[in-house]
Amino acid sequence: MRLTNLSRIISLPFLLLYIVLFLMAAATYKHGQRDTSKQGTAPQAPLHFADHPARISGWYRVELQPGYLMEQHSIAVGTNMNTYLREILDRRRYPDRIIYTCKDVGDELLDAIRKDPKVQAVTCDLRDGYME
Repeated sequence: MRLTNLSRIISLPFLLLYIVLFLMAAATYKHGQRDTSKQGTAPQAPLHFADHPARISGWYRVELQPGYLMEQHSIAVGTNMNTYLREILDRRRYPDRIIYTCKDVGDELLDAIRKDPKVQAVTCDLRDGYME
């Protein structure tokens, strides 16, 4: 008889714990699910001067987050960005990060560059004589 009462006492806390853990897991699963209704809308780095009349098509300036390397960026976008590299801007002026200019970048690669979470901004290159 005593063993039966003891098992009831022990069972109740474990049952309550099981219910709480189940509810927590269910809540986490619901909130942790990916929202598939908005696929294709991943955050992108801003694109500056996209509609500017002096824009040079396919030429961009890309700003990477501090400490992020070109090699890491190339892996993230899925292509060797040195192929498109025009220049890396003065490291004395920007000692903590890489800012580079690139050319011959198509729309698909531009999209990949902007989707790299470590890209802070992309600016369209403008013809000489236009200062913004």
